[in-house]
Amino acid sequence: MINRRAVVTGSRFAPCVPEGAVYAGREAPYLKRSPYANPHVVGTEGRKPKPCQVPACEGAVHDRAEALALYAAHLDAHPELVDQAAAEPAHVQFACRCKPSLPCHVDVLLARIAARTEGSPT
Repeated sequence: MINRRAVVTGSRFAPCVPEGAVYAGREAPYLKRSPYANPHVVGTEGRKPKPCQVPACEGAVHDRAEALALYAAHLDAHPELVDQAAAEPAHVQFACRCKPSLPCHVDVLLARIAARTEGSPT
């Protein structure tokens, strides 16, 4: 089974999305915002806290678990995103900048895709 999570490599100003992968992150230099991006920022990692820009969060600083839970709620509110992602061919990977060793919003998206396709013929 193919690992459907991929990592964007390169620098901030010279990103490299693996060939054939779908970018699943926020807008960045030379990368357009993906519909699969997590609108909620993991703000506790890095040198200074980053407040979330989603108005409903009122500037809260989320840790990784909170940001992932909020992304799951975002997918609940927008099931068309999971439908769209599930329509991608099974070999397509979803790429973001998270380290492979860390939980990521792509994991949440992939779990939703798997739940949708569970039991369907392959």
